[in-house]
Amino acid sequence: MNSPQIKNYISPESAGTDLTALELKIKLRRDHLPGKEVINVLDVFHGTGKIWNFITDVELKEKGRKIKVLGIDKRSITGVIQLKGDNVKYLMKMDLSKFDVLDADAYGSPVKILSTVFKNGSFKGVVFFTHIQTLFGALPKEMLEGLGYTQKMTNKIPSLFNSNGFEKFKNWLSVFGIDSVSYYKLEGTMKFYGVFKIKK
Repeated sequence: MNSPQIKNYISPESAGTDLTALELKIKLRRDHLPGKEVINVLDVFHGTGKIWNFITDVELKEKGRKIKVLGIDKRSITGVIQLKGDNVKYLMKMDLSKFDVLDADAYGSPVKILSTVFKNGSFKGVVFFTHIQTLFGALPKEMLEGLGYTQKMTNKIPSLFNSNGFEKFKNWLSVFGIDSVSYYKLEGTMKFYGVFKIKK
């Protein structure tokens, strides 16, 4: 099975010296926003909304573009208006066709969220994601099974099947027809910040 073709690998050095994770995330999103005057964003790990609050202000001031953000988060955060609850449950039932951008800035793997989006079937647009794997971190069983690795296989030699997590993640995306992924890798870490498009 072939990995999706890498459209653009962007190292932190090429983006600018000593950029922080936050700066890389903002740059990635601004560089890959849809070319529309009004952009509707669903941010499924919204938190305080720091990333999209910044982008919304800058895009309006510099380009006159309006970005409307709907956030989801399990926490209630003072001063933040968002949907409170389980993002997976929301994604299973929502009509995602009204959104141009879906942001899955997960702390860990975005597989569960993206799998739900693919199953929902109503979203067509730009997807931003964060993929993080610790040195000995186990990969999602759903992803491994989607790549043809049975539970019997993964239980026998876990370290073998839990290696090269991001490569396996890209292979898994290709199962759903994703053939182009752009991303940054934060230097010295296993943190990847990326973007792909679910086409109409």
